[in-house]
Amino acid sequence: MVGIGSGHGDDRAGWHLSDALRERDGLPAEFRKASVPHDLIDWLDGIDTIHLADAWTVQRELRRFEMIPPSGPEFGIRFRATSLPVHDREERSNAQWESVPALRCSSSHQMDFAATMQLAGVLGRLPRCVVLWTIPARQMQPGQSISTDCLAQVRQCAALIAKEICHA
Repeated sequence: MVGIGSGHGDDRAGWHLSDALRERDGLPAEFRKASVPHDLIDWLDGIDTIHLADAWTVQRELRRFEMIPPSGPEFGIRFRATSLPVHDREERSNAQWESVPALRCSSSHQMDFAATMQLAGVLGRLPRCVVLWTIPARQMQPGQSISTDCLAQVRQCAALIAKEICHA
């Protein structure tokens, strides 16, 4: 599991989530923190399933997206959004397709989430299952602390990911 974030307000959500999961005993997973999506390229070798989490300002509720494995020579990133909590695989297969906007690309020297996944595919490092958790964020200015609303969403997300990891 990789939490993506920064030290600015609710943008800490991914990092807090990684810490919250690391503190739970017995979870069969590694927990890391990244500042930008391309940080995770080196961590993908031998990974079958990866959960990623990032703060998102375009939504009001916690969301779960599952990447659909690419097929054929055309490599495209598509995601299926699922309602929460996710109860079973049938619910996942009946979910609606949605596009996921670029996450955290602030310069020409960085890659957004979709480009990072495309590069992982080209390098043969793309996990079979990529799950993206987006945590609603409202305040992301330098000097701000994470909000209590965002921390509540982090706790909810941690519980859902822990349950999913344990039942995988």
